[in-house]
Amino acid sequence: MGDFFPLEFVQSVEIVASPVDVKDIVIVLTHRIDRYSSTYPGFVGACLQVSEQQDEVRMQLRWRSKECGEQA
Repeated sequence: MGDFFPLEFVQSVEIVASPVDVKDIVIVLTHRIDRYSSTYPGFVGACLQVSEQQDEVRMQLRWRSKECGEQA
């Protein structure tokens, strides 16, 4: 049998904001993602999405395990 790889842990955050603030929120979240990628070895990746109406920002963080996400 092959190696066992635990399932990744995904954290999701949805921020509702005024369209005026969305750009700043994306900038802050992008900096946070950069910090995770350089500081926490269990960080796998992230995804940022802005709604078509420009009033919601969604962020998903993927970690090697739940413990990695909790430590961050």
